[in-house]
Amino acid sequence: SHYPDLDFVLFGGDNFNNNVPGSKDAERFKAIIDTLHCPSYVVRGNKESSPVPADDPIGPAAFREMFMNDKELTVSKNDWFFEKKGYAILGLDSNIEHANNGRYSETTMAFAESVLKQGKPTIILNHHPYTNYWKGTEAKDIHKYVLNNTEEAQKRLFGYPNLVLTLSGHKHIDHVSEIQGTKVIVTRGFVRPLDLDMYPMRYVEISGGGIVDKLIYTA
Repeated sequence: SHYPDLDFVLFGGDNFNNNVPGSKDAERFKAIIDTLHCPSYVVRGNKESSPVPADDPIGPAAFREMFMNDKELTVSKNDWFFEKKGYAILGLDSNIEHANNGRYSETTMAFAESVLKQGKPTIILNHHPYTNYWKGTEAKDIHKYVLNNTEEAQKRLFGYPNLVLTLSGHKHIDHVSEIQGTKVIVTRGFVRPLDLDMYPMRYVEISGGGIVDKLIYTA
């Protein structure tokens, strides 16, 4: 409500824990975002793709039905895109079922390339970050948090000059950098012990070719 001029809100995964019986947590999240005054678009994180118990999931098909049925979306399996004010916004699923680590499938990579080839300035939303920006030294930690085929993704996607921004999460440590001229933003989760009940999110404004971002608290 403090930002009445928002065009849309993006949610980058781990939106609900998928650890309660049935679909109650997913339905609760859906009820919350349905109260927003602007459209919202959602990709999965490892929480959604790693249900507890494993045989009681909100799986990809149920997730698509609940969160990817907006008429503005062009949907390809677990991925989607839409256009807004001349920009292409891509939501890419980087998850591996029943795993915390992630990678882009060939289907996802090809879908992203098909949109980038259209030449519109493009924003990519996904869950797993592209770099070891926190300077981790343990191989298992890096494997868990960094997109496992990041080198291929950087070669195939970041080579497009019209890729202007990527938005990721997963590690719960903020970072803003660039890869091949593309602004790369990683944002903490909106529920975490360090700022519980403050609900941090990232505000991004793009105008005149410039990108301005800041961390905001929505409590």
